[in-house]
Amino acid sequence: MPRPDKVFTPSFPRITLSRALPVSTVALPNSVRLPGSVDDTASITKPHVGSGMCGTHATATITSGTFETMFETLAESAPDAIFTIDADSTILFANAATERVFGYAPDELIGQSLHRLIPQRLHERHAHGMARYLRTGKRHVSWSGLEVPGLHKDGREVALEVSFGEFIDEGGRRIFSGFMRDVSARV
Repeated sequence: MPRPDKVFTPSFPRITLSRALPVSTVALPNSVRLPGSVDDTASITKPHVGSGMCGTHATATITSGTFETMFETLAESAPDAIFTIDADSTILFANAATERVFGYAPDELIGQSLHRLIPQRLHERHAHGMARYLRTGKRHVSWSGLEVPGLHKDGREVALEVSFGEFIDEGGRRIFSGFMRDVSARV
């Protein structure tokens, strides 16, 4: 298998993208087949539930056209706000749930600083934490289930549970993903 050139690691299954030969159909467990015909492929690995064997995995390879469609469907149907940002904390992607969680339509956020969604008192802390991570590669907070306040468009704070991921894009840029759940009802 070719060496991966991108890794996307959110809280759900690990997805590794790599260059490969064209794929016309892909067999998944239980005879599910996905069409495709482009030269970027993705392998999705998830635990095989009910196998009775620890460590057993089901693996599927899909084309990037199918992957993009699956990702868009997943992201737009997700109940949680999903973002991607670059190393400068500029928002590159925001899904439809951002409007429910933060009051902003996705197109209002793309190209803006993530600080728009962070209370002012935490801006410096976020900037220092991001700079330290970029410099050292060491995480100083949990990247899964971190409880932090977010800032709604109307100015009120929203209690959030956030999980982060990181991947490298085609241009070699470090891209960060954030999955944000409004947990105000719990607080």
